[in-house]
Amino acid sequence: MARITNKHSKLQIHGIVGEVVIVNWKGGTYLRKKPNTVKSKRTEAQIKQQAKFSLMFDFLRDMNPFLKIGFSNEAKAKTALNAAMSFNLSNAIAENENGYYIDYQKVLLSYGSLNFVDNISVEIFSNNMLKLNWIDNSGINNALSSDFAIIACFADDYKNCIINTTGNQRSAGFQEIALPDNFFKDKIHLFLSFVSADKKRISKSRYFEIQIEV
Repeated sequence: MARITNKHSKLQIHGIVGEVVIVNWKGGTYLRKKPNTVKSKRTEAQIKQQAKFSLMFDFLRDMNPFLKIGFSNEAKAKTALNAAMSFNLSNAIAENENGYYIDYQKVLLSYGSLNFVDNISVEIFSNNMLKLNWIDNSGINNALSSDFAIIACFADDYKNCIINTTGNQRSAGFQEIALPDNFFKDKIHLFLSFVSADKKRISKSRYFEIQIEV
């Protein structure tokens, strides 16, 4: 419905007539087409995709210090977080009777061609110290003794993740991580990668599940 009003002896017309909207603006009267109001419902596929996206984004957002190095070479026209999302959203989401979950075995927190280390073993000491041991393979392929480790480690809640982006060099052959008491319940999730000293070459991250004997 349109209204005609008399304001200071001037007629003003405003309102809706059919598919036309009458608007007064800056002393003039204008006609506009009535906008279409479309109430769209999300499809089941869209709802599922949104659930996957939210799950993975929430996880990777907490891994961002790792990703900034680990996916730096893939972040040409986007952020490292977005580059990591592109890969992991397509490859590391699984589903069971309880819904979607992150398959850590398939997650990559870094991506590249730098040579990894050999023969990794894990020790846990009574002072809550976790120690990673590896064989120094410097000089094999593109591995250098100055390459350094980056680590992400968490227990049942990745919100409490411990991230070290300045770990020991490849030549050290080990990395120690001090863990809080609440990590020693069931299992510890750990991601490890290696980066060249100039941060131009990066290895693919590897995932390790460490079972805790209570």
